[in-house]
Amino acid sequence: MKFFGKGKKRTIKGFGLVRLVFRILLYMVITVFIFSVGSVLFLHAPNIEPAPYAPPIAPKMEGALRENSALRSVKLLAEGKLNGPEDIAVGNNGNVFTGLEDGRIVKISPDGEVVTFAETGGRPLGLQWGPRGDLIVADGGRGLLSVNLEGEVTVLVPRAETVPLEMADDLDVSSSGLIYFSDATGSEVGMDYYQDLMIHRPLGRLLRFDYYTDDLEVLLTGLYFANGVALSPDEDFVLVSETSEYRITRLWLKGPRVGDRDVFADNLPGFPDGISGDGDGNYWVAMVSPRMWFVDNIVLPNLWLRKLLMHLPTWTRLKGASYALIIQLNSEGEIVESLHDPSGKSLSGITNVVERDGKLYIGTLEGDAIGVYDRESGGF
Repeated sequence: MKFFGKGKKRTIKGFGLVRLVFRILLYMVITVFIFSVGSVLFLHAPNIEPAPYAPPIAPKMEGALRENSALRSVKLLAEGKLNGPEDIAVGNNGNVFTGLEDGRIVKISPDGEVVTFAETGGRPLGLQWGPRGDLIVADGGRGLLSVNLEGEVTVLVPRAETVPLEMADDLDVSSSGLIYFSDATGSEVGMDYYQDLMIHRPLGRLLRFDYYTDDLEVLLTGLYFANGVALSPDEDFVLVSETSEYRITRLWLKGPRVGDRDVFADNLPGFPDGISGDGDGNYWVAMVSPRMWFVDNIVLPNLWLRKLLMHLPTWTRLKGASYALIIQLNSEGEIVESLHDPSGKSLSGITNVVERDGKLYIGTLEGDAIGVYDRESGGF
């Protein structure tokens, strides 16, 4: 028994030493792992503190917002041939122009044939016809561009200029050649809407560029992800979507209220993207996603959760709902009509809507086709 006791003590001491070494090595491995993973997760996080934000209660989907299936009958133009056709410009003979994720602007014939019209070398997001028949482009990667009929690209306002641009997003052009365009967010975020939403600070701007004199001025600052832009029919005010704030802001350009800024439409049923006039004083507004209860009630009100989500890899990010939604606002900013596809099977992530000859041409964030909706019959 005495010998056994001595042997046991020696065994315990030996085991204790091994266990101590094992723990040290384990802690070292865990520490290295944590620092390695942490460096990957936290390396690209914006160096800016999120701001407190509690969204208003989302509007009820009733009345003009009542759910319907109108967009289920949408027809798809050039299906499978496009990648992220964000905005649309309808040309002569029914040709449709759109900018793609790979930097190309393509021309699509009525029968769906796709040809490359221009290559911007960036990310063409907003398209409008210019005063001389050229295509004016808000390019997130390069700035404000002009593309002539031969597809030659001219930079009107580069990203690095006296007034640096971070992400030229959308635009509208006045009858006198004034180009109103949005710069979505700030350098703290870059071209990253998700991070802008998590930070929830007003980093966006609205600018005006004179096509003929090259004068550039900042009209508005303090916008929450400045997105879609549309002039009123009389060009007495301009609208800009604040995607992260569920609202549309108005800036008066003429009349007794010139220079005033107010809210045109607030507490919208989704994240507003592109805006366009319908020719009758109303406005189509694309909702890139409807409101989501979890985002409104769990994510956005909780700063600690947003801070965490900002630092996680992109594959963990929350996704917009697979739901197609377009609303129409009247001249007072009231919702008078809405078009839905709750299934999101044909279209979802709608970014722009352009009306021409009774048809709505619909662009999307990640889709592979242009949607065409006939207001009279649905579809073509």
